[in-house]
Amino acid sequence: MSFFMISVQYQKTIQATPDQIFTKLIDHKNLNQFFNASFKVVKPQDNNEPIGGKGCVRQISLLGITFLEEIIHASEHEIRYRVLNDFPVKKHLGVITLLPHGNTQP
Repeated sequence: MSFFMISVQYQKTIQATPDQIFTKLIDHKNLNQFFNASFKVVKPQDNNEPIGGKGCVRQISLLGITFLEEIIHASEHEIRYRVLNDFPVKKHLGVITLLPHGNTQP
């Protein structure tokens, strides 16, 4: 069995600070404002993490498919998450990098 990696990059400029965007993106129950999906927190974040941060598991329902994602890192510069199910994608890792406009590195 062979495996391969696909990398998808998407860039969006938003008039807000990285901290403001971070706060919105870890407010999982309201993510439907940004994505055409419904989100439900099924496990809260780890101790001493921001609400919705590392350790948080969210259930996502999209186009009749339901799956789980776990936040594995959350800071005002970066959010990392992984899909816990094998479907719709297997071993998916997502990275959202939040940078002030004009910067290429956090």
